[in-house]
Amino acid sequence: MKTEKIQILKPEEYHYTGNGTFIPTLKTYLHDDSEKRPAIIVCPGGAFRYTTPAEAHLPAMYFFHHDFQAFVLQYSVNVLNDTPLLDQPMHDLARAIRFIRKNSDFFHIDPDQVVILGFSAAGHLCASVSIYYEKIRDTDPSYNAISARPDLTLLGYPVITMKEFTHQGTKEALLGKSADTDAVEKYSLEDHVHEDMAPVFLFHTVTDEAVPAENSLLFVKALKAHHVPFALHLFSHGQHGLSAANEDWAHGHYPNDTFDALLSVKEILKKKKPSRKVQQETAYLDSIINKDRSQRTANHEVSAWMDLAMEFAKEQLSL
Repeated sequence: MKTEKIQILKPEEYHYTGNGTFIPTLKTYLHDDSEKRPAIIVCPGGAFRYTTPAEAHLPAMYFFHHDFQAFVLQYSVNVLNDTPLLDQPMHDLARAIRFIRKNSDFFHIDPDQVVILGFSAAGHLCASVSIYYEKIRDTDPSYNAISARPDLTLLGYPVITMKEFTHQGTKEALLGKSADTDAVEKYSLEDHVHEDMAPVFLFHTVTDEAVPAENSLLFVKALKAHHVPFALHLFSHGQHGLSAANEDWAHGHYPNDTFDALLSVKEILKKKKPSRKVQQETAYLDSIINKDRSQRTANHEVSAWMDLAMEFAKEQLSL
């Protein structure tokens, strides 16, 4: 397996100012031969404050072992909740899709079989790109001739709406603490579904305490109304952030390698004059990076989502 981190933007192309020297990257999980395969871009959640490793390596490896070329995207996040992201994560994911299509021969992927997978806040990101792909213009004109439309979208317990059932932390990081009506409307994705979207697979749990299952229900109602193929799996119980929901997830058997933005901000804090605020912000970053993984229990009902998603992908992509 070939693994490396690739910056998908040149420093002069990246203008979000909230993350220090961070630039969005793709980590590759590529097969060692030259056979062309479908591609999947995994987007970990984290309320648009960070990208959690719990939702990165494990799903990437699952799809790698099911004959995909897999990638994990570290997109822009609002680490200290002080610089609203707005469209920046969409631009990151759209560039990632176009980047792997542009380099399809190098990555040995089929450019007509590009899947995106997003969890929680990154579910909102993936659903946003699935809706707005035609409107996302790249800073490099050479990319604009390449489609940013995914061929299949997979969503795990996604944030969809910015209205009644939203996740407030995600909304604030994306839109700011005083989002105007137009922004709320634009990013309430249930109101912008259209018939040209790629098929969508969703899973959620009834008891999700952070992102209510109504988010997925609102989305599938709109998908059905616009005749977009979809599959929804609503599991009977389970906490938010279950990722693969298997024993590897429960025991933390995955690398801590998706904290590039946090580490960049932490370096900035080290150079600042010591203060109570700096201490609090540093402690917050450390609490995420060193998060206790010992209080988890595998959920074997929910862990079936990966096999279900794989079957849906086979059908929709004719694999």
